[in-house]
Amino acid sequence: MDVFESVDRAYLRDAVVHAGHQLRGFAPSRRLSKLHAAMRVLGVDPEALPPDPPVAPGGWGSLAEVIRSDRPLPEDRASLERFHAHLLEIGAAPARELWQRLPVPGPLLDLGGGAGAYTKAFLEARPGEQATLADRPEVLRLAQAPGATLLAADILNISHNIRYNAALLANVLHLFGPVQIVQIVRLVQKVLNPGGVLIVKDLRSDTDEGVLFALNIALYTAQGDVHPPESIEQWLREAGFGAIRRLSLQASPNSLVLTATKP
Repeated sequence: MDVFESVDRAYLRDAVVHAGHQLRGFAPSRRLSKLHAAMRVLGVDPEALPPDPPVAPGGWGSLAEVIRSDRPLPEDRASLERFHAHLLEIGAAPARELWQRLPVPGPLLDLGGGAGAYTKAFLEARPGEQATLADRPEVLRLAQAPGATLLAADILNISHNIRYNAALLANVLHLFGPVQIVQIVRLVQKVLNPGGVLIVKDLRSDTDEGVLFALNIALYTAQGDVHPPESIEQWLREAGFGAIRRLSLQASPNSLVLTATKP
């Protein structure tokens, strides 16, 4: 299952049409370009909008507000548990397939791993291995990865004495802009052993799913985006990684997997 499979497309279409009416004549911007791209995916011509539908504020109903202010919506802490339960559910099958496809050894660092879908699958696929699940304290309290070490960490400033043979950034990089991504992958490079592997899993930028998710990310993050694989590969090279290759997952066809090795 992918991110928008269970979302009512009629609601998304109404929301982008409503935002389009509110933003008539608004100056071009990064977030506005994401709105126009999503409109096209949903069959809406930004230059010939249908009648303005009623849309309740909040979530995509606040698109115009966010685009005008160029500031994301605040995090909804009340829905944190529900959000991570959803990620555990939709992440289970891709996580199992990922570790079947990539027989990398531990110890593993799952950085920004949420409630632990990928850590759990790693430990189930590699009995006796070690894994560390790193995220914010309020997220780690929702962790469901028996046997994992839990590490409360700021992803932009992680400092850890342990060295790892594998590190995972699953559905993490889309939360950040280029400057922060380079910072993150350089920090990961420092905690990997020579020959260690970094695995990046994220949404593909060239699918309808990726386009819609890019607008969602523009709604909730300051600089986040669904980044093209070529950009991610360049940031990995800048951080000193080599032997970069791409994979795809049958369980998550709208996702991209990149692997890179520390020399």
